[in-house]
Amino acid sequence: QSTWGITKIMEFQGQVSIENLDQYLETFYEDKIDIKVNAAKSILYLILDFNNLEYLLEHESFLGTISRTLRDDGKKSMELCLYLLCCFYTLSNYSALHPTLQQNQIGDTTLKIIEYQIQRYDIRIQEYQARLQKYRNLKDKSSLEAAERKEELDLEVKKLNLMISKQDKIFFVSFTILMNLAEDWNIEKKKKKKKN
Repeated sequence: QSTWGITKIMEFQGQVSIENLDQYLETFYEDKIDIKVNAAKSILYLILDFNNLEYLLEHESFLGTISRTLRDDGKKSMELCLYLLCCFYTLSNYSALHPTLQQNQIGDTTLKIIEYQIQRYDIRIQEYQARLQKYRNLKDKSSLEAAERKEELDLEVKKLNLMISKQDKIFFVSFTILMNLAEDWNIEKKKKKKKN
């Protein structure tokens, strides 16, 4: 599965350039989410190239822009959220960057994303259970209404499974970011204090 992701990112090799960083960052001020997703993919590719790291970190608005976008738009698109989290996951592997990531509230933002995804899951499960109960309450399972409800249920299960699959990836990356940032014992204490 991770090979697929790397292959997809490598497709960008000819299209993505560090020289276009300002253009990618400006895209995060657009309204269309799909444009932001493409910019996030491009930035992820740039971060994965170690040779770009110094330039990216020295850029005056780089971290601020992508952290703001994650905070503000992470709920609007799971794909955008995942790509931006992957950017911070990559950066969180460098202990020297932990203070910078904390300054940009990445730990706090990541915790909020996890909480939001759990709430989203709970709501979707409740919606599914309500539809399932309506279907079970039908007296005539062979009626046209029953067939329509069954079709709705099947579609709901597919959507639910797709959401769970995406959430699994978000949770994995999010918890790994938090684990990486928790290398600093003081940061871990802060997180525990904040939760209590």
